[in-house]
Amino acid sequence: MGFARGFETYLDNSSRRLKTVLQDARRQIERFDDDERYFLFLHAYDVHAPFDPPQRLRQMFETRPREDRVAGFETMARFSKRKLKPGQIHFFSDLYDAEIRAADEKLGSFFDWLEERASWTTPS
Repeated sequence: MGFARGFETYLDNSSRRLKTVLQDARRQIERFDDDERYFLFLHAYDVHAPFDPPQRLRQMFETRPREDRVAGFETMARFSKRKLKPGQIHFFSDLYDAEIRAADEKLGSFFDWLEERASWTTPS
């Protein structure tokens, strides 16, 4: 697909969870000298189906009654050949929102780590 073009190091993490991708990113960043500049591109696939947000976030965003819930992405794919009920569409939207929140929390921790690292390496 050409995604690696122009990068010295390219890791294809398309089948890995964001937590692992961010751990890989930390290891790569730690390899740079303190004053060395770098560019890092990350892509978070976690927000794409199949949706599997943590239970606490699933409960936080779940707005649909039980009859609108659908089990798993495979079921959504099966339903895609038919018309989903409006409530079922909202159910998948709720799961998507929960996945975005989970990714946001992981990225927030990663950005906090980057800021801490910058303070270690910034000359006084």
